[in-house]
Amino acid sequence: MSASLKLIYDSIVSKKREGTEYWIPKLWITSKKVKILEEKNGFAKVEPYRFFSSQIGDILKNCDDKSNYAESLSKINKLEIQNGKVVDNEVNRIPGDWLAGANIYGLYIRNFSAFDHNLDGELGGSKDDITLNADGIKETGTFFKAISVLPYIKSLGFNTIYLLPVSLIGKANRKGELGSPYGLRNPFKIDPVYHDTLIDEFDIDVEFRAFVESAHILGMRVMLDFVPRTASRDSEFIKEHPDWFYWIKRSEDAGYHSPEFSNEELTEIHKRCSGVHGPNTSEMVPPHDNYKAIFTPHPAPEDIVYAGDDTGYIGKVNGEEVVVPGAFADWPPEDIQPPWTDVTYFKLYEDEEFNYVAYNTIRMYDGRIKKANKALWDNIANFIPFFQIEFGIDGARIDMGHALPHKLERMIIERARKEDPDFGFLAEDFNVWARAREKGYNMLMGNSWFTLSRTLVSEPNGDSMAKNFIKLLPDYPNPVLGCPETTDTPRAASRKGGIKFSKAVWCLVNTLPNIVPFCAAGFELGDNHPSNLGLDFTHEEIEVLSKKPLAFFDRAGIAWNSHYAEEMIQIVRDLNRFREENKGNILNLDNFSWVENDVDGNPSMSHKNPVVSFMRRFEENMLTVQTSGIFGEVLFPVGIDKDYLVVANMDCENEAITTLKIKSEMAFFNIFNNEEYKTVDNELNFRLKPGEVVIAVSG
Repeated sequence: MSASLKLIYDSIVSKKREGTEYWIPKLWITSKKVKILEEKNGFAKVEPYRFFSSQIGDILKNCDDKSNYAESLSKINKLEIQNGKVVDNEVNRIPGDWLAGANIYGLYIRNFSAFDHNLDGELGGSKDDITLNADGIKETGTFFKAISVLPYIKSLGFNTIYLLPVSLIGKANRKGELGSPYGLRNPFKIDPVYHDTLIDEFDIDVEFRAFVESAHILGMRVMLDFVPRTASRDSEFIKEHPDWFYWIKRSEDAGYHSPEFSNEELTEIHKRCSGVHGPNTSEMVPPHDNYKAIFTPHPAPEDIVYAGDDTGYIGKVNGEEVVVPGAFADWPPEDIQPPWTDVTYFKLYEDEEFNYVAYNTIRMYDGRIKKANKALWDNIANFIPFFQIEFGIDGARIDMGHALPHKLERMIIERARKEDPDFGFLAEDFNVWARAREKGYNMLMGNSWFTLSRTLVSEPNGDSMAKNFIKLLPDYPNPVLGCPETTDTPRAASRKGGIKFSKAVWCLVNTLPNIVPFCAAGFELGDNHPSNLGLDFTHEEIEVLSKKPLAFFDRAGIAWNSHYAEEMIQIVRDLNRFREENKGNILNLDNFSWVENDVDGNPSMSHKNPVVSFMRRFEENMLTVQTSGIFGEVLFPVGIDKDYLVVANMDCENEAITTLKIKSEMAFFNIFNNEEYKTVDNELNFRLKPGEVVIAVSG
């Protein structure tokens, strides 16, 4: 049963929109029934309803009328729990560990399916609604358009969709033209900006439900990003629950910023917060009294009025006007980022002594804080179950979950797993050694986006930063996300080496152990324009890029006709297929071995040696492999009976000649061109072009 998708299909199948200029990227077209009226520059002109009905019709062909596609895929597949483990295709795995075998495509709906449909050179731009063009066509992204592009994502080899938040965003102090998806006005409402005017007869909930149903019909899971610590400054909760927020004197709002500490205080704060066994929270260093003095008690609901989109809500306490303050980076205390003017922190505790926003009330939590804001916690813990029940999502990333009180974090995870025992959780934690699995997460963000771009960067001991990350992968206590880029970082194609780096790093994240490949929409096209400037940008880059539209805040699309699209799509498809065919071998943590190599007298792990080389070995006498890594202590079938070797030149500007030390006489065949390599005297020589990666299977 695909009620919402079928409802939309039945509505559009007989519609026509004559005379409408409706251009789309040709890559969106996967149905053979779509009639292309005209082509130019990788774009195709189509009759819109014929295009959508053809694409959706092909999706519905995969539909089983006995299944409810508005439920999670684990429920649809009727996966059972036995002795605390999920029985999944003869694998007894930890609940939610479908994520370990995932291949994830991440997207932001407003940006992903945005397109200049009339090719007038502007995305939207109508005077009445800047998301529409002159014909009333929605040109920013919608769920309806994204549904039609799901078969394209499936054809690339991805099995999981990860969405940035889709909830209603605020207007007060909004960043950019359209605001950030992380400034949520109401997490229980879908933002109507994702509505498509071609199907005006449907509300936004139907459109999002149809999107999830479509993904499930195609065998793909849907993960959603959730924001539990902050809300927009015009949150619909403010007037009804003013005690859920911090308040400051309105007169202090213009100059509001994070608290200031002396150098001595900062030293003590870092000392207390960086202990081997975690922060020493017994008595944290508080902010100065003059900072605490700008905070006030919360006003009564009847004393709060909405003062317009520029200001949000204004309350009164003892006759003085008060407002909820903006937020700021919570760690480290001396972080120089400017305030986040469009969001405010939830007040998670009610202790009067700690009525202020600082590192010790919103992240490290002074040990003397005791009084949880129970009604707020209960509300936050219901964010995910609401989307599970209403839309059937399969997993979630908890934005800054590691910065929540541990009891609240556990409450969120347990409540979601009560609704769906196989619900998957991604932790937003860059520390690869974090014990996220012990909290109930299935994997964490990690720092591959940072380290894999720094193959030639030396760590204090002289080793390469990237190679250290790779060599230790099997030892990490959690699977980590394999990110050539994220929505907060520079695009891989804009890194040193450009498209060569993009191709090389995709080969690595698909062949390494304990890592889950993640493709941010547009990576497979060689798109080089970032969505946000949050991580790893230089001051010069921020200066230049901040003057251009950013998808997080403005009207912006994806480079669907990129010059590099064809070659990048091919490498993404080839590697995704290779990973799927060899999944048993790749998911095994016990068969990874670092292969020593030498470049100009520089051994492996030296920052002067750009070659990464490793092998995944198969033992023929083992019908199954037992691992204590990704799946816990379980057995799973191995899908290949050959070894494979990976040799990558991560220097994307210079050739590398390397000698590998193989401990046995073996022959390998390149999976891309079938070229044969033979070991001589237990050595294997390669001449690698800049950025070249060889993946070879033993013969």
